[in-house]
Amino acid sequence: MDMLIVPDSKESKRILNDSRFSKRNGFESIRLMKKTLDQNFREDENIPDGMIEILKKTNVYKALLQKMFHVQKSELMSKYYFQHIKDDKEWISEDFREFPGYEKEDHLLKGWYDYFTENYYAQIKSLFDLVGHCLDLHLRLNISEVDFASAVNQLNQKTIKSHFGIEKRDKCIELQAKIKSEIIGSISYKDLIENRNDLIHNISPMSPRNKIKDVRKGGIRSLSFTYDYLKSEVRIKAIDDLNDLFVNTVELIVEAFES
Repeated sequence: MDMLIVPDSKESKRILNDSRFSKRNGFESIRLMKKTLDQNFREDENIPDGMIEILKKTNVYKALLQKMFHVQKSELMSKYYFQHIKDDKEWISEDFREFPGYEKEDHLLKGWYDYFTENYYAQIKSLFDLVGHCLDLHLRLNISEVDFASAVNQLNQKTIKSHFGIEKRDKCIELQAKIKSEIIGSISYKDLIENRNDLIHNISPMSPRNKIKDVRKGGIRSLSFTYDYLKSEVRIKAIDDLNDLFVNTVELIVEAFES
């Protein structure tokens, strides 16, 4: 494996301090979300399994904070390598050579940059899903396979009324509408899902790839082929946008129940 270069402590601090998570107090937002949900959807320790539910919540919030550390590590290394890679605006030549002008060292640096960026996408999606777990546990949604979208889709459950009252259910329905409109319906979140799914199940968008579009219209099927690539500068901007989107999500949850 090729030698990995790492930023010194001064450079690491600069990049992390410039992160949207740091500027918007992402870790504190998570702690405030836990406090707000605990106050509004409290488990009685005396009821059967009450203490078990409390321990589950403690574990999921611990995992959430740990996951945010992993996200920041990937962000740190991705942004560090972005400063060292060669411009990839010309990523394909007229004779279809990928990254014309790249030397061996350029490819090595880009390989590490791609690796940490791919890891970021996987980690940030997991971070959203852990928020889904928080909602599932606090609201007793009892979702069998929890992710962020499935938890949001269940925020109008009638059982919320029976457990916590009609006022809390109304707030959950309002929260559901806001998250679907401002978060799940955003371009940034849709791109996250598409790119993360491609990373896991298909060819990575971090590499040039053939994309096939299957179009059916009026009983006629047509196929179109394009050569596609997610440029590095686009990915760097996406990191900041997704960090903002995550903090926005947590803030929406806090705002829904803090009053």
